[in-house]
Amino acid sequence: MDKLLPVERIVLESLARGSKGTLEVTLDTSIPMAIAHNILQHFLLQGLVVFSTSEQKYSLCLSELTACAKNFNSKEGKKHEICDLFEALAMLGLQLIPKKKSSYGRPQLKMRKVWLNYEDEIQVNQLLYNLEMLVDRAVHSPKKNSTDSKISDQRLILWGHSHYGSLVKTTLKTI
Repeated sequence: MDKLLPVERIVLESLARGSKGTLEVTLDTSIPMAIAHNILQHFLLQGLVVFSTSEQKYSLCLSELTACAKNFNSKEGKKHEICDLFEALAMLGLQLIPKKKSSYGRPQLKMRKVWLNYEDEIQVNQLLYNLEMLVDRAVHSPKKNSTDSKISDQRLILWGHSHYGSLVKTTLKTI
C-alpha cells in the first residue's frame, strides 16, 4: 500500500488517538458507518489494525504501521493527499455562495492571478510566514490532543504561491 485515500488517512488518524469501535470511528471522522467498517476490515486484513473481541475495538498495529508510514508520508504520498484534498476543497469552496456576512465554518477558496512587484512579494511572503506561525501554534495547542474534539472538525489550511507559467508548464507534464 503506497498511498492512502483521505478517507483511509482520517481513520488511521482517529485510531492514533486511541482504540475505537466502528461507531466511535464514524462519530470521530464523520464518514458513514458502512465505509468506516469497510476501511477497518481492509486495514485488519493488511495487518495495520488489530481487533479486540473483548472490547469490540480496533487499535493500530504500530509495528506494521511504522513499516508502511514511510510510504504513506513520502513526498509522493503527501502529493496525492494534497491533490485529493485540494480537489475536494475546490469542489466545496467554489459551489458555495456565501449568503451571510459571516463565513465561519464554511469552506473558502480564493485564487487570484496578479503581478507583484518586489515589495509586494516581500509582503506576501511575510503574510504567509505569519499564517504558518499561526498554524504551528494551533497544531501545538492543547485542543489537538483532546479526545473530546472530533478529528473531522479540524480545519484544512493551504497556502502558497508560485509563478503562473511554472504551474501551467507543470500541468503539461501530466498530459
